[in-house]
Amino acid sequence: MVGTEAKALSSAQCILLTVHYASEANIRALHAFTPLRLDVLSPELVLRIVLSYMPETLDPTLYTTYVREVATRIYLEQREPLEVDTAPVASLSPDQAQGRVNKLSIADLSPPAFPPHAPNDLLTRFVVHRANRIDNETGLLALVPRLAEPFLDTNDFLRTWYVSVVLPLLRLRYDYYPDNKDPPTLSAFEKLDGQQGIDLLLDNVTNLEHEITSATGSEGLVARDTRAMVGPWMYGHTERKRRRLDNKQSSKPTEQDVVRSPPRTAFIKLDGVSKDDKTGHDWEYVFEWMVHNAVTNFPLVTNLIEEWDGPGDVDLGGFHNPQDYLDDDTQSKLERQYAQAAFASCYAAEADSPETIDGAHGILVRLAQLLDFEPPPELATSVKQLPKVDKHAELLHATDSTIYLEPDVLLRPEHPLATPKLETYMLLQMTVYSAYQLSGLGHSISILNVAKLRFFSDQDEQLALLLKILHGLAARGKRDEQQWQHDHDILLWLWNWNIELEDQGRKGAGIFGRIEKTVIERELLKHGVPFQPVNIRASLDPLSLLPKLLEQNANSYTKLDDLIGIGRNLIAAGLPLRNADGDLIDRSLESDVDKQTKLSVAEKRVIYMCVEASLTVGDFETAYSYVVNRLAPQDTIPSSTTEEHSGVQEDDVSWRAAFLAGRYRPQSNAQPTLRRLDQRTELLSLALLLAPPASLSEVLNIWRRCEEETNALLAAETEAEEDFDDRADKRISVPGGFADVSTEGMVFGQPRREVGRSNAEARRGADEEAPMGLFDVARGAAKAFSRNAFPLRGGAGASAASQQQQSQMYVQQPDSTGEAVHEGMDDAGRVRRRDMIANTVTGGLASGIGWMLGATPVDRDAEDRR
Repeated sequence: MVGTEAKALSSAQCILLTVHYASEANIRALHAFTPLRLDVLSPELVLRIVLSYMPETLDPTLYTTYVREVATRIYLEQREPLEVDTAPVASLSPDQAQGRVNKLSIADLSPPAFPPHAPNDLLTRFVVHRANRIDNETGLLALVPRLAEPFLDTNDFLRTWYVSVVLPLLRLRYDYYPDNKDPPTLSAFEKLDGQQGIDLLLDNVTNLEHEITSATGSEGLVARDTRAMVGPWMYGHTERKRRRLDNKQSSKPTEQDVVRSPPRTAFIKLDGVSKDDKTGHDWEYVFEWMVHNAVTNFPLVTNLIEEWDGPGDVDLGGFHNPQDYLDDDTQSKLERQYAQAAFASCYAAEADSPETIDGAHGILVRLAQLLDFEPPPELATSVKQLPKVDKHAELLHATDSTIYLEPDVLLRPEHPLATPKLETYMLLQMTVYSAYQLSGLGHSISILNVAKLRFFSDQDEQLALLLKILHGLAARGKRDEQQWQHDHDILLWLWNWNIELEDQGRKGAGIFGRIEKTVIERELLKHGVPFQPVNIRASLDPLSLLPKLLEQNANSYTKLDDLIGIGRNLIAAGLPLRNADGDLIDRSLESDVDKQTKLSVAEKRVIYMCVEASLTVGDFETAYSYVVNRLAPQDTIPSSTTEEHSGVQEDDVSWRAAFLAGRYRPQSNAQPTLRRLDQRTELLSLALLLAPPASLSEVLNIWRRCEEETNALLAAETEAEEDFDDRADKRISVPGGFADVSTEGMVFGQPRREVGRSNAEARRGADEEAPMGLFDVARGAAKAFSRNAFPLRGGAGASAASQQQQSQMYVQQPDSTGEAVHEGMDDAGRVRRRDMIANTVTGGLASGIGWMLGATPVDRDAEDRR
């Protein structure tokens, strides 16, 4: 009779026989034997034996039915009667059988780290534990679906475990990245928390070489991985939250853990993101992942946003309805955070490539769909056709630090730039278009830096960038008026973004908004093409366009005659003209004399501009030549102060040019040469001759410092020569010679005798070293002035006496050839221009301030003598 021998087996023999059949994977024998000895083989014991000894490589479909029947004790499958073979244990005595049972290693039915709140039914514990053993022992994770799927309807825990743990790992290891050499095991993957799981599931799209975007139009890998792996992982958020609570010795579920499934809203609500919207859901780690990866891999994030609809867009493998795995309130909050992450990703992007701008525009299009906004126009749209932004949108820059553009800070609740609202959407749109327009102007810039320029830069920084752009446009070569007009429109749009502000004349809402509009217009009145007819006609001072030409064209200051011709032609055409102070010269006077005056003033202004340009690049010699040869008076120097300044008032340019060049000092710390100091002194003397009385003190101060440098340098050279002579005298003695030997009137071996100073020099030194009052300062300055450049003598009205004094002031001294030369003359015997000019000015000073200096004019001195 079937089962008679089986019923005669001891308990130990029954256990050993079950282990034997399980080890041989003899499912039919197990099905026939275990129901016969329910007194010994409880369902839990049988499942523990199957778990422990049935080969893990066995196809689970062969034993899932048997497992269900054992767990429920309902044997539904009808099988042919099978004689139970007890031979494997029949020969064992009860003691032998018990001894072998004691040596068996039968695993507990519950898997390691099984959560306390998990269901305690046999099937759940067996399936989860068996799946872990299959993967750990064989790595054949593909067998787990055959084991688990028949039991997913048993309870929510088992389904959640399978969808959130097994399904994403199956897709990771078999469907998407089968070549991954180090995939996680099922047990290890199950132990990860939310952020760790997300990093692992998305690691392949960030660290490996993949084609992120598809040329065929199919979804990108990052969107697929987020939808099909991260999405199922999120299905287990509640379970992981319970597990964290269990670790804190609290297993009571909260109301937030309850899953509801009301209908989903159509669009993301425009309520912004408040503190209450932070749910603590694992999806928030995904939003952080998006922003941090946008910093260096913006195309990856762009592809995700364009092809993924957010937390509701998940692929759960058909095991649950993806539309209602989140309750409506949680999903709405997460979708608003997803929209904020899209905003934040654009501001976080550091790349300045055209692909970044295209990607940001794609995000704008996607946000318009999610937020139910009007879609943005194409990037190539003319700035005149771009949408107008409400003026209140420009108030959104009320931030005090660039920390607001840090990736973590961009996701804060109520962020002024990234919270999803209509105002912030329009602001982001203007930022993206600004980056595009700047790129077209030759200045590639990231959206992040556009935001910094708009919200955190000052006027100087914005102006520096504007000038850089203008220089770049000018360097592109010849451009017609239409091209410059196009660039003009773009730059004005970048200034105000088409936003009409109350203070429109001084402030704009765009990225150049801190620059006054008048400055913008002046710089645009371009820079690059200053001689376009429309620009010349629009300028109140056409000559003011020449500095732009000199600035943009290297060495153009050397083309002086050409530039003078341009300036004269601009004036001859009847265009406006301003003087050096910027005052408009009256054009109603059209006499020939007035025309010649205008042309003369224009010529001198052009020369002044070239002098300034040459000094800017350190070309002092050219500046000196222009002043001396083009601006210095070539006729006889006037002898009276009145005559001098009657003509100077009509020439307010020449003295400024001479003064500008005379006070020039190179950037380097190199010691100036006597030639350079002499040139500067000559230029400053000319400035004294031509300058109006109100400016004389300023010029004198610089002139005095220049003379002091000259005297110091001469003294140093004289001292060096004397030291050299002393050493030469002492080196005359030769071996065998005699000291103190006189030869031809020269005494060798004796120390030099210093020539004493005259009484006048001693008194003069004493005067300079004594404390001085106001009048003493003036008198001392005049004495030093007369000693270094010219004697403070002569009257302003005595032309003949002045000229005679000039010819007598030079003392004859022998030169190196023994011939007599005059001090103050050059090698050719001509009077230096510097000294001639300086003497004339001194004559005027003597008559003007001689009463304070104690000087006696020549004419009065002559009368006294008479």
